[in-house]
Order: sequence, then C-alpha cells, then structure tokens
Amino acid sequence: MSILIEKYNLIKKSWRINKKKYINCNIKSMIELKSNGNNNELAIIGFHGYGSNPYNMLELLKALDIKEADCFFPSGTISPFVNDELSKAWFSIPFTSDLNKEIAQSRDIVLPKLKYILNCYEKIVLLGFSQGAMMCLDIMLNLSKPVSGVVCLSGLNLSIDDKIKIDEKFLKIPIFVGHGINDEIIDINLSKKSFEIISKRGFVTNLNEYNMRHEVIDQEMQDIKNFIKKLLI
Repeated sequence: MSILIEKYNLIKKSWRINKKKYINCNIKSMIELKSNGNNNELAIIGFHGYGSNPYNMLELLKALDIKEADCFFPSGTISPFVNDELSKAWFSIPFTSDLNKEIAQSRDIVLPKLKYILNCYEKIVLLGFSQGAMMCLDIMLNLSKPVSGVVCLSGLNLSIDDKIKIDEKFLKIPIFVGHGINDEIIDINLSKKSFEIISKRGFVTNLNEYNMRHEVIDQEMQDIKNFIKKLLI
C-alpha cells in the first residue's frame, strides 16, 4: 500500500485527495509538528514538491512516526497554478533560464526561518520529495553548519557539480536517496546520473530503488525511518 503523499501527476494533480482537509487553511510560511514536550534533540525539516504544500509533508512525517523528532515544514515561495493558493512550488517547471535565480530566491526566503532551528536542535535532518529534494541539497550547502543527514525522495541533484566549492565538513553528511524504477515524472536514470556527481565529490550517498512510480511506499518509509534512527545513535 502506498502512502498517498505528493503522489501526483502534473496534469491530474491527484495529490489533492488531501486538499479538502485543509480547504479553509491559509498556507503559512512554515508550520510545525512538535512532540515529546519540546525535549527532542532532532529536528526534521520537510520540503514539499511542485504543486503541493507543507500540509502534505506534514502528513508524510506523521506517517513516518519518529517520536524523537520535532518537524518543521517551510512553504514554497511561488504559486504555479492560477487561482490556486494551496499549490506551492520552489521554482518553475519546466526549468527556465532563471532556474538558478529562482532557487536562490527561495533559499534566501527560507534560510532566515531556519536559523532558530539550527540553534535549538543538536541534530537536523533535511527531507524533501521531488522538487523539495532538489531544494534540500541547495539548503544543505548554504547552512552555517553541517546537518546530520539528508533524505532525497524522487528528486534530482541540481546544486552540486564538479566546479562548485564545497567545505570539507559538509562531505561527511550522509545522504539517503530513494527513487521509483517506474517514476513517470522524474526518470530514475536521470536521477541516478545526477547523484553520481555527488558521490564523485566525496559525499556518502545511499541509493535505494523501489518498485513504484512518483510516490512513497511503505518499504521506502521504513528505510527512511531506519536511516534517521541511525542518526540518533
């Protein structure tokens, strides 16, 4: 059984199965899901995909059920669909000549909101789906200190190439990569090729392939949970 969180077709936008639940909610710049009386040492920052919103990532993290973590969900900075304020994105699709500029603009809006999280939590994991996974890698390189881990689901590497300067301390960040072999939105071979560059630069990447489309399934959820649990040891 697949978790229907950001499982979507860019035309049909079937992720909207969750939309009715939040139809009267305004999309805030960031929402929070805290547990355990604010005594957690781990923060997970979840980045949603194109045409989605923080509430869908909230549902995914609730399903992940990591009680040792407080979770934070920034919102994309643009609305890609006309008359639809619930749909958010970090940058345009298809990619335009302004791609790097759009990513930088989203980064500059999000980073100030993450400062207090960096100061309050001993360990931090960045987790993103699709376009959100692409944002995770960019955010990872632009934080003041290395995070404990990064989870990239059904995404691409757009930020790390063979030319960009990388502080050696960031190379120790473990990166979980999950992708469906039947992904109809982002081809797995394109994704694998983009993450090969990351491996060549010295990052430790953990590539996991699943018999799924552009979605998240139970087995991947368990693997993500195991990956994050190891970071708590």
